Amino acid sequence: MNNKIINGKSYYETLKQIPRGFRPATIKELMQERIQNPELRNEWVDSCSAIVYSGDGKFKIIQKSDDLLNLSDNKDFLVVDYDLIAAKEFIITNLKMMCKSKKEIINHPVWLELAGGNKELLQSYADLFSEKSEVSIFFREQNKKGELRALYLGNLDFNSIVYGNNILNNNSRFLLVADEKKQKSLLGLYIDVENLNSKEQLDLLLNLFDFSFKKLPANQKLLISMINKKDITNEIS
Repeated sequence: MNNKIINGKSYYETLKQIPRGFRPATIKELMQERIQNPELRNEWVDSCSAIVYSGDGKFKIIQKSDDLLNLSDNKDFLVVDYDLIAAKEFIITNLKMMCKSKKEIINHPVWLELAGGNKELLQSYADLFSEKSEVSIFFREQNKKGELRALYLGNLDFNSIVYGNNILNNNSRFLLVADEKKQKSLLGLYIDVENLNSKEQLDLLLNLFDFSFKKLPANQKLLISMINKKDITNEIS
C-alpha cells in the first residue's frame, strides 16, 4: 500500500488521522497522481470532491468540498442548500453511465468537470485505459434535494468507477495532498507535536514531507517548525 494513503472506519474518523497541513485529494488530484505514480492506479480512494443531488434528477459537482473537509461527526451523507451551490448542473438522464472507449471518456461532460475542465489531463488519464475498458460513473437514483456525498474513485482494475452513492459512515481511504490553505505554498508548515498520537503518524508525516519537498520549485524550501507550538505559516514571505 502506498504510504500516502490512510484508512479509517468512516470518513470522519479518517479525517481525524490527517496531520495538520494536509487533506484528502480531489478527484482531479487523484487523476494527476495516478498518471505520475503507477503504484496508485490500483488503489480505490475516497476524495474531498462531492456530488450534490437536486432531488429531481439533476446534480452538481463540487471540486473540493469544505463541508466534507469540516465534517464534525459520523453521518451517512450531508444536506446542503442545493440552490446556493455555484457549479455546473447536470441532468442524469442526459448522461452515459458507461464509457466504452477513450473517446467517450474524453468527451464525457462529467469526466471533464471532474478533471477541472482540463482536456489534456483527461486525455492523459484516459490513456491509462485499454481500448476495451468500460469506465463507469454511478449516480444515486433515489435522493433528496441538497443531499451531498463524497465521490470516490475505484481502482483501474475496477474500471476506475466514479461512485456517487458513497456512505460517509463507512470505511474510508484518503490519498493525502498538501492543503494550500494551511501551508503557504508549502513554504511554511506548523507541526503540533502533541497531536501526533503514534509513531505511525509521525512516520506518515515524514513521508509526506519528503513527497512534498520533491514537488517544490527549485527556488522554494519546505520549512518545518516545531518551536514552542508557534504557527509561522502566515509569517513567511
